[in-house]
Amino acid sequence: MLAENKPVNIGDHIPYVICTQGPEGATVTQRAYHPDEVLKSKGELTLDIEWYLSQQILPPISRLCEPIEGTSIAQLSIQLGLDSSRFVSKSNYEDNEFDFEAGFVPRSLLPDAERFKDYCGR
Repeated sequence: MLAENKPVNIGDHIPYVICTQGPEGATVTQRAYHPDEVLKSKGELTLDIEWYLSQQILPPISRLCEPIEGTSIAQLSIQLGLDSSRFVSKSNYEDNEFDFEAGFVPRSLLPDAERFKDYCGR
C-alpha cells in the first residue's frame, strides 16, 4: 500500500486475503494481498481455498465436533475435500488433549449413566 502511495497509519484496519501466488517457497504473509490487488489482477491472483479450509474452517469445526463419538479431524478434512493424510495423526482425543490424570474428563466422554444421573427418574 505504501508503494502505491496509499496512506497507512499505525492502528489502521488493513484487509487482506491469502492467494496461491507468491514468490517460490513463499510464506503465508508473502501470499497476502489486499482485496483491491486481487480484483485488479483480473484472475492472475486466486484465493488459496485450501488454505482457508484447512486453517480457518477445519479447526473450529473440529473443536465443535470433538464430543461427537466417531468423528475425527481426518474424517472432517475428507468432507471438506482436503488431503486427510495431513490430519491422520491429529485425531480428536488421541493426543491427550485433556489431562485425564488430573481428574478432568469432559462430560461428553462420561458414560451416559454418569452424565445423566441427575435427570433420571424425574
